[in-house]
Amino acid sequence: MPFGGGPRTCIGNVFAMTEATLVLAMIARRARLDLLPGFSLAVDPLVTLRPKGGLPMRLVARERQAPERSRRSAASEGVTPLG
Repeated sequence: MPFGGGPRTCIGNVFAMTEATLVLAMIARRARLDLLPGFSLAVDPLVTLRPKGGLPMRLVARERQAPERSRRSAASEGVTPLG
């Protein structure tokens, strides 16, 4: 129970969870996580499900497109870009 429970719950838990979600979204936008070759996912059913023996991953940068090119390709597909 990382934030405690009941009447003495951590007052920063909502902020911490929101910040963690935003940080994860920012990382996922710029990179992807790949499972290292030779490893398979097995779960360890404790209080919460956890990967048994850890989860060795590799962070791979995503290719970035120029903003103009992505807008043009979205327009050609009939999609209205946001922003």
